[in-house]
Amino acid sequence: KAEKKICFDKEIENLRSEVFHSDFSIIHARAGVSSHGVALIPSSKTQPRMLSLAPKLCVVLLKKENVVKSLSEALNLVKKENEI
Repeated sequence: KAEKKICFDKEIENLRSEVFHSDFSIIHARAGVSSHGVALIPSSKTQPRMLSLAPKLCVVLLKKENVVKSLSEALNLVKKENEI
C-alpha cells in the first residue's frame, strides 16, 4: 500500500523532489510493439515524462488490445488519435 499519492495538480518543478524520492510510479502506455518489445508512453500534464524515469520501479499499464505487431502500426494509432 502506498503511503502517499502524488497528485499532478502543480507545476512539475514543484513536484520534482517528491517524484525522485518515490519508491515507484504507475503509468499508462498508449501502445505496445511486440516486434520491438517497446511501449509508447505519452507525456501529458497528468503523466509527465519524469514519472516514468525518476522512480526506481515503474509499472506500465497496457491494454492487451493495444499491442500491435509493428512500430508503424503503433505510430498510425497515435497519428489517428491526434487528427482533427
